[in-house]
Amino acid sequence: MIKKLILKLLLQKKYKEPINKKEINKILLVRNLKIGDAIVSFPLLREIKKKFPSSEIDIYASTNSDFLFKKLPYCRNVFTKFKKKYFYKTLKQIMLMKSRKYDLIIEAVPMRFGLELSIWYMKPKWVIGFGKSSGDQKLGISRNELSFYDKLAIEENNKHASEHMCSLLNLLDINNYSTKMEFPFDEEKYNYAQKFVSELPKREGIIALNVDASHSTRTLGKEEIIKLVNSLKKYTLIILSLPSRQNEINDIILKENLSNCTLSYTTKTIFDATELIRSCDLLISPDTSFIHIASAINLPTIGLFYKNNFDYWGSKSTISYVVRTNNNNDMIFDEVAKYVQEIYLELKKHEK
Repeated sequence: MIKKLILKLLLQKKYKEPINKKEINKILLVRNLKIGDAIVSFPLLREIKKKFPSSEIDIYASTNSDFLFKKLPYCRNVFTKFKKKYFYKTLKQIMLMKSRKYDLIIEAVPMRFGLELSIWYMKPKWVIGFGKSSGDQKLGISRNELSFYDKLAIEENNKHASEHMCSLLNLLDINNYSTKMEFPFDEEKYNYAQKFVSELPKREGIIALNVDASHSTRTLGKEEIIKLVNSLKKYTLIILSLPSRQNEINDIILKENLSNCTLSYTTKTIFDATELIRSCDLLISPDTSFIHIASAINLPTIGLFYKNNFDYWGSKSTISYVVRTNNNNDMIFDEVAKYVQEIYLELKKHEK
């Protein structure tokens, strides 16, 4: 209740000056969430830079994603929201952002008490973002109820996340834009991945299988891995996993005699993993971050989805399939095998 009253008191504007695009020279995009959330915002950043080529675009990211934004040519400065115990570091970042004197701040995240106060403290000319959403319930108030925000977009979960992000451009009367996804290319890491893949037996194709996800309910366990690998014996599978699981995965491969399977080399960063999956024919993954990366490089994908959120978080690759998993993460392995076969048939058509 107190937080709600504070926001109602502070986040008000007596007069709203119309947004003048000619006066927008410094922009801050707030996207301090996870890796997948960062990737789906790349098209928005690209299109902002196209429409405002002389502008300086900064990012307010999180420790989960700041390293990604630093790879983009569109970003001038990347500021970081640290974990709560390092609040003093975050405060320093907020003060640095205030000193930038932004013309426009874009809030592409759910409403949060501390965040809204930070944006108010920065005193930008204009603020746009997403309006009422499920994230407002904790505060009992939405941005729509506060005159501090100049324009707000409607939350649309029936669109892909990248399209949802780009819908913020409509608030600036920009309606002609591309939502094509992208991801930075690393030639050195790609060459390393190519060499690794070239030394594997080809069989009928090479598949990247990511077994980990951000939530334990979506992570593939021992039994799921064994069943999935055995349903795809005609193919060579490269298993990608967290470094902390590599010994476990290697033991599974050896003890269960999964001869068509190999453990990937240690991928120290998401960029190492990206160039490895880029070197494969297709990706199977329960993790949406990898699916977004595959979308950006247009790699065929089979997404293993625990929830009905594949329209929003699913693949945008030209060739893609969705397999639903039940509450026990018991996949329909025949369905995965069928889709793999269909993908290779499609790939052969494109080769002709």
